Amino acid sequence: MTSPFVIDAIGDPATLREGVTFFRGPVGAMEESGATVTLREFSNLDIREVRQPIKPEYAEPDDS
Repeated sequence: MTSPFVIDAIGDPATLREGVTFFRGPVGAMEESGATVTLREFSNLDIREVRQPIKPEYAEPDDS
């Protein structure tokens, strides 16, 4: 695999940012290893493909 690596995440931007930038968190660890990390926030997202969920083969969700 070659860089750049792109991770798209859907959710509250402030929560997502805090989830990766906390002290000794993922962003810090990547930068400590020499990576450059850029976080960008978008106001909308185009979803180009959707899939129907498949029935689990070995596990069942807990409905309780």
